[in-house]
Amino acid sequence: ETLADGTVRIFARLSVGGDAMRVTLSNRFGTAPLVFDAVHVARSNSPAAIDPASDRAVTFAGSTIVNIPIGAEATSDPVSLSASALSDVAVSMHAASVTALTTGHKSTTNSSISTPGNAVSAAVYGTATFSPNLYWLTEIDTSTTDATHVVVAFGDSITDGSNSTQGAHKSYPEQLAARVSENVNPRIAVVDAGIGGNRWLVDNPGPAGLTRFDHDVLGVAGVTHTIILLGINDFEVATAFASPPVTAEALELATTQAIAKAKAKNVKVILGTLTPYKGAALFNAGDEAQRQAYNAWVRQNKDADAIVDFDAALRDPADPQSLAPQYASFDHLHPNDAGYGAMAAAVDLATLR
Repeated sequence: ETLADGTVRIFARLSVGGDAMRVTLSNRFGTAPLVFDAVHVARSNSPAAIDPASDRAVTFAGSTIVNIPIGAEATSDPVSLSASALSDVAVSMHAASVTALTTGHKSTTNSSISTPGNAVSAAVYGTATFSPNLYWLTEIDTSTTDATHVVVAFGDSITDGSNSTQGAHKSYPEQLAARVSENVNPRIAVVDAGIGGNRWLVDNPGPAGLTRFDHDVLGVAGVTHTIILLGINDFEVATAFASPPVTAEALELATTQAIAKAKAKNVKVILGTLTPYKGAALFNAGDEAQRQAYNAWVRQNKDADAIVDFDAALRDPADPQSLAPQYASFDHLHPNDAGYGAMAAAVDLATLR
């Protein structure tokens, strides 16, 4: 899939506000240089529009043109644009030449729109194609003099927010961001680094957890904490493709390696238990035993700075292998909005300060 003389506009929600911001664009998985001749940022005042009065040109090393080599990223100069916590912004990028739609993320909570021609400053698009794929935009950093802790939620589709209400900001990281939005000294920002289907041990979807932890957690500007919740897909995908079953010990080793990496960078680790999923299409008793063993290991883990027991927060007291009915979405694997809210509420805010 390609874009030719077209504009892609990505909508994103800020966790914390500020009086200026920087935008990071990525060509990490591209096979050719990525060139934009115009990039703009603006506050968004509806699901598909911007406030024209807030529209700002984004420059990179003083130029409105940015050329990003294969495998590289580019961070913009600071843009003078004020925005409040939990507000929405839009980043619009125009590519004049044929550009492959490669580096990106298939979101379950946000969307992008595209339109022909250079429309980086257009308030609304008369002709637009909507997509769940969020291309190239990897980070928006806001500027403030206030002390800020940056918490990266690292995981799979349960972190990404699958089966939450589209556009309602009900994923657990977004609901956690809402919980801490008024915290001061420090402010607390929450970043969602969830990828649907992601696994600790094997690539696809996305780089394996151990491969991407350095970039997606430790590479985030200002990161101070990470909440780790990953492992269900290591079980599920092995079942789907009749691969050798994944053991709790293998997940424990991967988790231990990630904790050590974080500690080396002075990043605090909050380690999450894996959530129940009996009734899901790929559930089986053997994997459930491994999930229980992994969760027991998490609960007694001494390397992490704190534990958050997502399993206990979501499980059905009458059937602890299952999500509680009030927290389960239709597939019995992913929580619903209320379930994601229970996950956000399970995080002890004292561990983020």
